[in-house]
Amino acid sequence: MIGPTPNCYHRLKPHTFAPSNISWGVEDHTAMVRMKDVGEENCHIEMRAASGLANPYLAAAGVLAAGLLGLNEKGELPTPSKGPSEDDPKHQKLAGSLEDALIALKKDKAMQEMLGADFVKLFVTVKEAELARFRSHVTDWERDEYLELY
Repeated sequence: MIGPTPNCYHRLKPHTFAPSNISWGVEDHTAMVRMKDVGEENCHIEMRAASGLANPYLAAAGVLAAGLLGLNEKGELPTPSKGPSEDDPKHQKLAGSLEDALIALKKDKAMQEMLGADFVKLFVTVKEAELARFRSHVTDWERDEYLELY
C-alpha cells in the first residue's frame, strides 16, 4: 500500500536517499524509518518508504497495521546501523517490484487479518489487473531502442 504502482519501485535502491531495506536509524537518510532531532522538543519519526503516489489513508493503514503486528509479537527493536542503513547487509531488502510486494501481501496472513481479508483481496485483484495492463503496454523506450534495429 506504500508503493501502489510499478514505477514506485524504481526509486527504492541504494545510494538514492530513498530506503532500499527494512531498517531504522537516527538521522539516517537511507533508513526506512528515520528518527530526527532525538532528544529535542521537535523530535519526530519519518516513515520514508511510502511513495508520493500512495493513497495516504491506505499507506497509514498499512504502516499502523505493521506497527501493531510488531507490538503484538513483542519483538525487540533491532539496533540501528552504525553507518548508512543501505550499506548494512543484515537488513531485509524491500520488495523490488509491485509484483513482489503483492506476492508478499498474499502470503502474509497476519497482515491480511489486520487489514481485513476482503480489503486485501480487492486491493490485490485491482493491482494485479493494473500490472497486466502495464505489461501489455509497449513503451516509448522499447520503440526507440528496437524499432530501427529489427
